Order: sequence, then structure tokens, then C-alpha cells
Amino acid sequence: MASNDFSCISKGSDAVINEYRCSPCEEAANNIEAEFYCKHCGKFYCGECVKPHQQLFKTHRVNGKEEIAVWPVPSVTLDLLEKCDVHPNKKIKLFCEDHTQVCCNTCVSLSHRQCPNVSLISDRVKLQSSDNTRDILSEISIIVKILMKRQERSNKSMQSIKASHQDRLKEIAELRHKVGAALDKLEQNAIEEMGNIITSLNKPITVDIDNCSKFIGELKKVRDIMQDVEDKNKELRFIARIKSQEKLKQSETFLQDTDQSLKAGKSISFKANTDIETYLKLSSLGKAILLQPEAQNPDQTISVSYSQGIKLILDGRQNLDIMGSCGLPNGEILISELYSGKVFLLDRDFNVMCICELTSKPNTICQISTCEVAVTMKWGVQFISVDIQRLVKGMKLSFVHQCVDIACHKYSLYVTSGTALYHYKLTGRLVKKLYEDYTGRMTVTDCAVNSSGDKIYVTNNSHHKLLTLAVDGTVLSTFEDPELQSPGGVHVTPIGQVLVCGHTSNNIIQVDSSGTKKLATLVTGRKGVSFLRPVSVFKDSLSNCLIVSQWNGFHIIKLGLVQG
Repeated sequence: MASNDFSCISKGSDAVINEYRCSPCEEAANNIEAEFYCKHCGKFYCGECVKPHQQLFKTHRVNGKEEIAVWPVPSVTLDLLEKCDVHPNKKIKLFCEDHTQVCCNTCVSLSHRQCPNVSLISDRVKLQSSDNTRDILSEISIIVKILMKRQERSNKSMQSIKASHQDRLKEIAELRHKVGAALDKLEQNAIEEMGNIITSLNKPITVDIDNCSKFIGELKKVRDIMQDVEDKNKELRFIARIKSQEKLKQSETFLQDTDQSLKAGKSISFKANTDIETYLKLSSLGKAILLQPEAQNPDQTISVSYSQGIKLILDGRQNLDIMGSCGLPNGEILISELYSGKVFLLDRDFNVMCICELTSKPNTICQISTCEVAVTMKWGVQFISVDIQRLVKGMKLSFVHQCVDIACHKYSLYVTSGTALYHYKLTGRLVKKLYEDYTGRMTVTDCAVNSSGDKIYVTNNSHHKLLTLAVDGTVLSTFEDPELQSPGGVHVTPIGQVLVCGHTSNNIIQVDSSGTKKLATLVTGRKGVSFLRPVSVFKDSLSNCLIVSQWNGFHIIKLGLVQG
């Protein structure tokens, strides 16, 4: 059974106390909170009403809030518990064991008539030697914590969506600005083009106007001169007449040459670019698209591009017994080391950021959420939260069987004991023993669950096998290969690729998602790589590499993957 923390369960909370109302005040239609209870009178009293009560009944002992445990159940709670949810005007009196439901008489007659195990709750309570109220309170406490974390993640998700929305609005505004700027440029070009035409049209007209002004001036001048010399000098009058005739001739020639071009008045038309009109008829600047994860092939073969040994010095020790490792979404790594009894948080460069010391030696480690992991110890599981470069111990579960490895999917834990696989809720409540094999000492060692939760992969170290189980424990397939010896750690990548560590064959093998055939041998110590007794592997999507932990050594191996 799980051993849990009950500190967040309050038996005398304000929410319960506030359900008690002063009886005399309530009779006077005043809603006043009760502070005392008199068992003799069976009534509640506020601070003012208890004074006359004590004067009238000096032998009655009243119980204050500090003795809330002896107060009766408040009427609000009685209504909440006794009233049938389906038939509010009926009281719950019966219990159907077949459906594990409390019900009223109407419920029984309508829905439980065929159920053979319906009994009075009063009779059921008499036969029941003990109840599991403490365990239920524990589960409530744990589920509340889980729901609060879920709520926190949902709030963060909503904030992320909000931020994404603001970013997209900025993109729309930028596009609108670009479209506006492009239209402004098109307008400017059209205006310039029209201006050039106007200039070309106005140029000869301007010349014509200037010539007209010139001839008008010259003709007026010779006219004035002729008038001045008309009666004064015959020779000057002759010269003036000849020059005037010459100017008239020039003016007539000018008028004849330009008259034809100026007969029809010229104007400009504008022909719109219909391509722009077509685009302006669009319903939107663009289309909002909900990004969905691309469908990826779980049987896509992984290719290793390079291998790099990372030397670790944890807690001053160079010879390490790393039992498990896992990665967080931000690229940080957690490692469980056996003999120091500690969990180490490493940054992306494999430097120790902080350490968490456990009460028992750790085995394997798995991710529970984006900031929480679970570490198996010999007889239990310790939850650890990562809080801004700090490791904080949380809930601890204790089991009656040994704990070798652990995997998590949503709110289910899968724990191996060496010979059996157990399904637990995150609260530590046992759901079912899914599978067992007592033909060897380590027949059910490590386990992993695919992202959809419909397959569980289990390694059989004793008999060199990989089993694929359904969620009900049914064996779907068994994989064996001469290259896979003493399989240990098993890992399923986010897209469903299955990787298995060959502990004594010193290699990592990729198996297809159905667990029936080998797809590739990713790395092996027989090819000259410093690779010895791998115990765990996981894919770090952030850096696109595999991180492999080795037992009884001081290196972890970083395997770079081929892009694609």
C-alpha cells in the first residue's frame, strides 16, 4: 500500500465550521456563524446567544470550535450526503454492491431491480469491520495536487496560446503594413506615370503659349511704332509698315503651323490594373491554421552520425553505477546513481546543477511531467520535482514488492519487480498485476509505454527477450535476436521508435513498434566504440541525439543522429 503525506487534509477547516449556524439567530432569520454547541440542548450558539444559555442552564457544558470533533454533522453536509443526486426529494438508504453505488428506493426500483446485492446502508455498516477512509482521504489529497499541477500546466498552455495569438496578430499587422506600403508604391508609380504624360502634353503647349506671348508682344510693339511715326516721317512709316508686314507674316505662319495640333483638346484616361481588383476581392489577408503534429512513422530507422563519450564526476566519484537517466523538455538531464543514493540534475553541457539525496539507493528514473520525475528504490517510488535548478522531494510510495523499473503514461504508473509488472495509479493505488513470469530471477526487468498508451514493452533479462504487452497484460509479441543479450533499459521515442539496451551484448537495438523484428543495431562496443554495459537510453529531441548511461563506469555516451 502507498505511504502518503496527509498534511494537506484539514479536518477542521473554515469551510466546515462555516456550515454551522447559531440556532436562536437562525430562528430569528439571522444568518450568524455558530461558535458553540450544547449537546444537552442539541443546539448551536454564537458568542452572544451562548451567554443567556449559560445563565439558564448552568449545568450544560458547551463545546467550542476547538472541540469541533464532538459537534454533530451540520445540516448542510447531511443534505449533501443524504439527498439522492438523481431524485433530490429522496434520501439515500441503500447500497448496491454490484454497481458500487449508494441509492434511494426509487433508484433501486428503476435501475437496480435485477441486482442481487442491494442492502440497507445501516446493515452494511454493521457488517463492515473497518473502512478505508484514510486511504480515500489520501487519494483525494494526491489527486487534488495532481489536478492543481494539471491546472497550472493548462494555465501555462493558455498563456502560450495567448502569446502565440499576439505574435500572429503582429504578423497580420506587418502583412497589412506591407500590403499598404505596396499599394502606396503602386499609387505613387501610377501618379508618376500620369505626371510624365501630363508633362509631355504640357511641354508643347507651354512652348505655344510662350510663342503666342512673344508674337503678341512684337505685334503690339510694331503697332505702337507705326502709330507714332504715322504723320511724322514717310521713310520711317515705310520701314515700320514693312517690318509690321514681316511680323504679321511670321505670326500667320506660326498660327498655321500650330493651329492643327491645337484644334482637338487632349485628355487623359486611367485603366485600372484588374489583377489588383482580383486580390482586393479576397476574403482575408491569410488563413489561420491550427498546427498539428506531423504523422511520423514509428518504424523509421534511426541512424547514428557520431559517438561522443562524456566523462562524469558526480559527487567527487569517478567510478559510477548509473542505474537510470531521463531528459526534460528544456534539455536538462536527471541521473540516478546507485551507491551514492543520489539523483543528479545536469545541464545541457552535463555539468551538475544540483543533487537530491534519497533515503534508499535509487534504481531507474522516468519522467512524470515536464518538471517531475519518479525514481524507483528497492521497495518504493520517490517523486522529485525540478524547480528552477532545484530538486525537491515530493510524494513517496511504498510497495510490498521490489521496484526495479518504472514507466508512466498519463495518470498510470507501470512498475516492474523483476518477475512481475504492476499497474498503479499515480496515487499509489494498485489497479492490477498485469503480467508475471517466475521462470527466472530477472524475467520482468525494464519497461516503457508508447505515446498512445496501448503498448507496454518489457525486457526479460534472464531469457534475452523483449515482450510487447497490451494494456491488460496480454502478450502481443515476443522478440529474440542473437545480437540482443541480457536486455535492460527500453525506451520509446516521442514518435514511437523502440530502443533496447543489450546489457551484455554491449549494444543498442531498434525494434519495430509491434515488437516483432529488428530494424537496426544503432551502436555496439564491438565496433571500436567505448561502449560497455548500457543500462538506459533516451532521445533528447532538443539536440537530436541519444543519451546512453553505462553501468559500472564514468562515461555516458552521446550519440548524434542523422537529420531527416
